[in-house]
Amino acid sequence: MPISSPYSEIQPARQQLDEGTGLVLLEFGAGWCGHCLALEPAIREVLEKRSDVLHIRIADGRGKPLGRSFRVKLWPTFIVLHDGHVIAELVRPTDEEVRRTIAALPRPDAEHQPKKVMVGTLILTGERKVKWRCYPTCRSQLSSPVQYQLPLQALAA
Repeated sequence: MPISSPYSEIQPARQQLDEGTGLVLLEFGAGWCGHCLALEPAIREVLEKRSDVLHIRIADGRGKPLGRSFRVKLWPTFIVLHDGHVIAELVRPTDEEVRRTIAALPRPDAEHQPKKVMVGTLILTGERKVKWRCYPTCRSQLSSPVQYQLPLQALAA
């Protein structure tokens, strides 16, 4: 899907995003941010090849609830959701990090193959928080059970 423009002041509700399906790329930033503007050509390039990724540009700033719910502190910050779950987070990435992350996202025909989405991930279910890693630049915390079931080989990696 082509890059959406400009950054929108209207923000979707976090609950809508958590209940969503498919791949969503949230981009938090500002129209005047130099880092955001510098990454725009790379984002445009990778999204032209991925029509299955919904791109939402969100104007972030002090007191914006959606950005705070994702703990956004620097611009641009990219959050990648797959069926409502955060699978990648890029904070002020380089062009190459953006290209690598978008290229590693599952294709529509591989939608139910989470080992491609969460490479090298150990997943525990329950109320205990676990740290997990899905891409070299992604670190996140989960506080609720993950609904993916991975084959035993994926857990051994």
